[in-house]
Amino acid sequence: MATVWTAKSWFQILCRCELGKGICVVVKDQGQGFDPNALPDPTVGENIGADHERGIWVMKSVMDEVSFERGGTEVRMRKAPTRQPGTECEAPTK
Repeated sequence: MATVWTAKSWFQILCRCELGKGICVVVKDQGQGFDPNALPDPTVGENIGADHERGIWVMKSVMDEVSFERGGTEVRMRKAPTRQPGTECEAPTK
């Protein structure tokens, strides 16, 4: 876990990677939190050209699971491992 201090606040990041299980990331901060359901959809109408409020959309697009805890001050993300052709380890041949 890493705790990062800025001039006004702090946040913590926990990242766990397990072979065969994927990656889990938890980000916590001391902010006021937010309601993720109240955020506008950045892929619709007037929001398409906006230069903000895309982080949650990106997280949900990339990760397999995203949840918001503690009133929006904690974000939990999980990405399961994927197998792609040619990435498997093979035993050496004699």
